[in-house]
Amino acid sequence: MIALLAVAQLAAVQPRRVPPADSAALIARVRDAEFRYLLDWRHEWESWRVAVTQTRNAQLHVIMRMAEPPYVHLPDGVCEIHPPGISDNADQQDCIRVASRCGTPVAMETFLYDVDQHSCAAHLVRAPVRWRYSLIPFWVLPVDTEPADEALGVDNPLAPEWRDTVRARRVPLLQLLDSAGRVLPHDAWLAGQRVRIHLDQGESAQAFAAAGQCRAAAWWCLMLRGYVSAAAHNVVAAGLAFDSARARMPADTLCRWDDLSPLLLYTARAAYTTMSCAQREDVNQRIWWLADPLYLEPGNERRTEQYAREMVAALHAGNDVDERFDMRDDYEGPAVRELVLRYGWPASFPVPFRTTPPGWSRFDTHDVHLGLGGIQIRYWGPQYHTFADWSAVLDPVHSKPGDWDLGPEREDSVVWDFSWWAPEFYDRVEGPLVDLSTQIAFLRRDATAVVAAAMEWGIDPAILAPPRVAAVGVITAGNAREQPHIVGATMDGAHPRAILTPIESRPLLLGVEMVPRNDSGAAGRTRFGVAPPPPLRALARNTIALSDVILVRAGPTDAPPTTVQETLTRMYGSTRLENPTRLALFWEVYGQRDGDTVDVTIRFIRRSTAGLLTRAASAVGIGHVADDTILIRWHEPRPGDPLATVEGGVSIRPRSVAVDVAAMAAGDYTVDVHVDRRGVSAASDPRVFSIVR
Repeated sequence: MIALLAVAQLAAVQPRRVPPADSAALIARVRDAEFRYLLDWRHEWESWRVAVTQTRNAQLHVIMRMAEPPYVHLPDGVCEIHPPGISDNADQQDCIRVASRCGTPVAMETFLYDVDQHSCAAHLVRAPVRWRYSLIPFWVLPVDTEPADEALGVDNPLAPEWRDTVRARRVPLLQLLDSAGRVLPHDAWLAGQRVRIHLDQGESAQAFAAAGQCRAAAWWCLMLRGYVSAAAHNVVAAGLAFDSARARMPADTLCRWDDLSPLLLYTARAAYTTMSCAQREDVNQRIWWLADPLYLEPGNERRTEQYAREMVAALHAGNDVDERFDMRDDYEGPAVRELVLRYGWPASFPVPFRTTPPGWSRFDTHDVHLGLGGIQIRYWGPQYHTFADWSAVLDPVHSKPGDWDLGPEREDSVVWDFSWWAPEFYDRVEGPLVDLSTQIAFLRRDATAVVAAAMEWGIDPAILAPPRVAAVGVITAGNAREQPHIVGATMDGAHPRAILTPIESRPLLLGVEMVPRNDSGAAGRTRFGVAPPPPLRALARNTIALSDVILVRAGPTDAPPTTVQETLTRMYGSTRLENPTRLALFWEVYGQRDGDTVDVTIRFIRRSTAGLLTRAASAVGIGHVADDTILIRWHEPRPGDPLATVEGGVSIRPRSVAVDVAAMAAGDYTVDVHVDRRGVSAASDPRVFSIVR
């Protein structure tokens, strides 16, 4: 329906001219009606959550006269928090209790530093003017009894029997907003509130129509259209609308809306805030390129989500009060905005700290707090932190898989690491995101390098099952502006096949992804920088070179693979080997002439505690064993090699060996291959792997 409305736009509104005084009176009437409605909604929520007994009018009377409560200082020493947290064994309640009551003695830098450490103090979102209006977000635990997710519907936290009542009260407000919007289509606030309240009512088509009737600044109307599309989970349409809006924004507005500093860790934020708006443009492109949850899915869901959050914050900030918060700058407004930008709208709000305040006598509304006081905010989890480490943003093509801390560790299908926290996260609508395990190897051909990419579901399938029918892809790009090169195939997610594809010989960001073919369900991904080798035509005369070493499965009677295609069918999808007994290694030698005599050495090195390889000597059967190294050597005259091929005048000779590793202890290792030919030598890059027993 929304897509059809986007194509068939409503006829242009021809409003009659309204005198300024009448316009101001109409806007004031609408603002007052919305204010009263929002307090009605609050009353219904409080009545269910804390059994407030006041009538609606009494509640309105109390809230309108609510002055700031006196600030109670804690004893000296309670607020002396030092990184990386309150204490080594502090739990969430310790953090909430202290963070919500401590004042200026705690520096903001302390809490931002704690975010870097993922400590509990990271849960504070500070109100910059009055510290006591800071917000403390944390997880909804599985043992908690919570209403349905408010982020999915504003009325979800209300008692089911009261939702119809609230929806009925929303109808006259919508009628007033629609009629006023038709009279004053150039008013940005009216246009925004029409869209917001229609979406709250679950009326997406009417919200899109209201956005189409907007005649305020072009960029604002386009942002409203994008917001409605984002609410309908149409990532592509929303992204296009947001980009069109950005192209029409004044420069200072664009700079504010594109400011990503709230989403960054303290060390990154410190560097980011020193940049000019023009300098941030290039950095922002890299941030969003690296933060895109899945390159195999169209659009950038995380970026689109961020602009939708900007709209949520802007629409709520358009009023002095929303359903719970005083949105003015002196109160919760700035903290609510940062909370929404970092984490989206919360799932639930526990019982407020105070609901029936004393009858303070001050009536000056400029000094009246219209919110509910400090509130603990809850989010359903786990959610996903797709932003890369700042080092990866500065140099994407040299990034590492560990530069993404995608989400918490899972213990089972319900329990996960609730201590995990991040400076931003988002909830993937289609399903969970998991880290993929991979093994990547580079081979060479005449005109190009070739990458062999094998993957493995990165979590116990009993906890989270892989897609039964998966689209698996290898994605490469050199920078944020490049169109990514994608090579993919459909396969069984539980038993994925390795992919072999040409790759450019330059530094690149490489991603491997696995997504369900039906776009719904858990998806896996990993990404990191790579430096593929040059093609064979760049190999100097009379020199030799080696490919990467590939780890290959080998059963008790399996011969090692002799071709690349055979290797791909048995290639490990991870460099973490669980209880291996035999291990096959495959590599290629380039430039070795027919009849050459070469010495070959395979070297296993234990990367951690020395002395545990000694007992593997008899299992290997050949070579020399030191305390932390196994060397396997042989002399190789192999004239008339039947497996050799030639490309561009350079020979390609596949080589492989199977090794009994049953006696090798658990730990981290490297393996590499050295080839020597009469003073000319070559070595493969060390292959890092681990054995788990």
